[in-house]
Amino acid sequence: EAEQFEKINDAIAKSKAQSDKAENMIKLMSATVNDLIKTMADGGKLNDTTLNNASENSSTHI
Repeated sequence: EAEQFEKINDAIAKSKAQSDKAENMIKLMSATVNDLIKTMADGGKLNDTTLNNASENSSTHI
């Protein structure tokens, strides 16, 4: 019974870690999209430079 309990706890911990990772990825993607929208709203153009800058800068907004 203790072994089953340990397996269940391990599975829960792994699931929580995956969920946290997915949540962080969603936050980063949302920040990137928001940066791209702001760039366009400010009259900017989307090109490789603005896309790279938005992606790099977005990590500071989460």
